Amino acid sequence: MKFKDCLLVSDIDGTLMERGKISHRNFEAIDEFVSQGGTFCIATGRCTSAIEHIVCEFKHLTHSIVYNGGTIYDYTVDKPVFETYLSEEDKTFFNFLLEKIPDMGVEVYCGKDVYLLNYSKACQVHCDYEHLKPKIVTYDEISHLKWNKAMCFYYAGFDENKIEQVISEFEFVNSSFTKAAFELDGIYYRGYEQLPRGAHKGFALKKLSELLGIPEGKTFSIGDYYNDVEMLNAADISSCPSGSPQEIKDCVDFVGGPCANGAVADFVEYLKTAI
Repeated sequence: MKFKDCLLVSDIDGTLMERGKISHRNFEAIDEFVSQGGTFCIATGRCTSAIEHIVCEFKHLTHSIVYNGGTIYDYTVDKPVFETYLSEEDKTFFNFLLEKIPDMGVEVYCGKDVYLLNYSKACQVHCDYEHLKPKIVTYDEISHLKWNKAMCFYYAGFDENKIEQVISEFEFVNSSFTKAAFELDGIYYRGYEQLPRGAHKGFALKKLSELLGIPEGKTFSIGDYYNDVEMLNAADISSCPSGSPQEIKDCVDFVGGPCANGAVADFVEYLKTAI
C-alpha cells in the first residue's frame, strides 16, 4: 500500500487530457495509485456538467474540484460539499464590461447550468468543446441566481489590454480574475474568469485534504498552466507536463513528459521513488 492515505490532484486540459483524449498510461497509473491506497481527484476551471463525460471514464473517482477551486463536488453523495459564489455587487461587472466592449462573449455558471449573457462565436466554440448546452439570457433573467463563476472568451490575438483596462476601472467587493485558455484544431482561445476572491485550486486542495483527513506530506498535484500555480505550491510534491510554460516548470518538483504521452503516469512513477 505504497500510496495509503495519499491524495493526487490533477488538472484536466493539457495535463491529464490532450485534445479530448486521456492516455491509456494515465488510466493505468491512476488505477495503480488508487489500488495502492491513494485517492485521485481532478481539478479544473470547468463546471461539473463539463466533466461528466470525463468522470464516467474513471472507476474510483469520488471528488472533483471545479470552478478553479470555487467548488468541491462529492460523487458519493452527488452534491457539492464546498461552494463559493460571486457577490451581488461584483456580478454586475460583466454588464459594465459589455458597455465598454459590446461584442465580447460572456458566460455565466450557476451550479450545473451555463448561460450566455452575450453570445459570441468564441463562447459557442468553448461551450461545444466542453460539451455544454448554454441558454442565451439577459442579465435580469439570471441576476437573482447564485453565480459560481463568470467569464469572457475570445480568439487569441484580441487585445487583452482592453479587458484589463475595464477591470482596473471597476470597484470589486470580493472577486478576482484568472486567465483561461484552450486550443482546438490549431486555433487558440483566451479568456478571463471572474471568481470569488480566495477561490483557487490551492485553497480547494487544502480544503479537500481536510475533508478526507489526508496527513501532512501526502498531497501531490500536477498541472500545466497559470491557474494551477496555487495548487502546485500547496501540494507537498508537485509536477507539470513538459509542454508547460517555463514559469510553471520553475515551481514544481518534477517535470514529466508530454501530456499526450501520459504526464500523470510519469508523475506517479516519480512518486514511487520520491516518498
